[in-house]
Amino acid sequence: MLAVVEKPRRTPVSTKKIPPALIYEEWNGTPIYYKGYKDVVAGKKAIEEIVYSTDLQGVLVALINGFLFGTINRKNICWLPMKSVCTWQKMII
Repeated sequence: MLAVVEKPRRTPVSTKKIPPALIYEEWNGTPIYYKGYKDVVAGKKAIEEIVYSTDLQGVLVALINGFLFGTINRKNICWLPMKSVCTWQKMII
């Protein structure tokens, strides 16, 4: 006679228990969570450890924009795709 071995079922993580702060974005209605969200649900980590700092990103973007705005020579930038219009491309060719 054959013995039937039952495997313990994995309980799926319920979306009702996951805070909306851990949702990175949604594709076709399906939430995409931050990496490590299971650790937050299990209580091993705090939300602040998983979710990236948007304040820090904003400061860094502002610093980079300020640096580029001050250093780029906007008179030599060619905004049209035609080679004959751009003066800096004539120097290179």
